[in-house]
Amino acid sequence: MLSDAIKDAPAFLQEVRTQGWSRFDSLVPEDDLKALRAALDEACARCREVQLRNGLANTEGTAHHVLMFEGPFMDFLTRYYLDAQIEAFFQSQYILNSFGAVVTHKDAASYAMNPHRDVRSFTGEFKLILNLLLMLDDFTLENGATYLLSGSHTRPERPSPEAFARDAYRLTGKAGTICLFDANLWHAAGKNQTEQPRRALTLTFSKGLVKPQFDYIRFFGEERVAKMDPRLRQMLGWDARVPASLDEWYQPVERRLYKPGQD
Repeated sequence: MLSDAIKDAPAFLQEVRTQGWSRFDSLVPEDDLKALRAALDEACARCREVQLRNGLANTEGTAHHVLMFEGPFMDFLTRYYLDAQIEAFFQSQYILNSFGAVVTHKDAASYAMNPHRDVRSFTGEFKLILNLLLMLDDFTLENGATYLLSGSHTRPERPSPEAFARDAYRLTGKAGTICLFDANLWHAAGKNQTEQPRRALTLTFSKGLVKPQFDYIRFFGEERVAKMDPRLRQMLGWDARVPASLDEWYQPVERRLYKPGQD
């Protein structure tokens, strides 16, 4: 349950409309963070094996779709942090689009350090994707706190490198802090100059009409997903599936694969 100190949905929306992001300090307890750090270290090692096997050397420090490892990652997802704020952003139900992580080590280089936004096309006021960043370690200027270019979510053009370096906000904070930001916002991971890793979970959520980057239903299996808690099932995309036959298409509303309220 969120405490009264957590900004409510209207206050969150006002911040996201104006600056493109909103932070919620020290939200996740230390016991959960400790479990997530250990799980992420293992997940990164397993992802790195696949990356190198497939010739993707420039992906160092990134782990994608770590929900497949379940454990603390599934526990975090099913806490449904900031559910009201996320739903207010989309003005509808939403689904999990991706569940990744970034670990920045000293002097490491990764594509995540290049200024980027997480939608290929500028969507403006039409909100398709929302980013969630969870700090698993303290974020400092020395260990590579994320750069966020406030207000850039309202402009279609790419900022110049000079403007980004000059104007971007450094997202420092304590471990357990969550930042939600519009996927149109230009951002980048910073450079870690310390001997300790700087770890973060990086999730994206979307409207159901946007297909997820990973097929969670097929991965976990329809039989298992059908038995999950309805809230988790919906978040994994169960209610926004694509029919593959006329029999699946021609169904009463209650039995359709793509349910009302997903877009």
